[in-house]
Amino acid sequence: MTIVNRVKGICLKPKTEWDAISEESPSTADLFKGYAVPLAAIGPIAAFIGGSIVGRSMPFVGSYRVPMVTGLVTAAFTFVMALVGVFVLSLIINALAP
Repeated sequence: MTIVNRVKGICLKPKTEWDAISEESPSTADLFKGYAVPLAAIGPIAAFIGGSIVGRSMPFVGSYRVPMVTGLVTAAFTFVMALVGVFVLSLIINALAP
């Protein structure tokens, strides 16, 4: 099932969708590839486009663009740290769960 169909199901018919989710047993790798990676990529991609391609308008200076390599390195670092944050948060939730 695609992520879009899953979100539609949860929003439009949550009872049947949660029943379907409870019957599934995906691996951790499948969850990371299917959900965490696409969601973690949204922010860095948007920040790269906004900072390096479009640029920022600054008063009395004009438009400022972050250099491409700096933007790519920052986007890659942000993406990796988002995935690390998801993993660490999952460990904390698992430790606190009864």
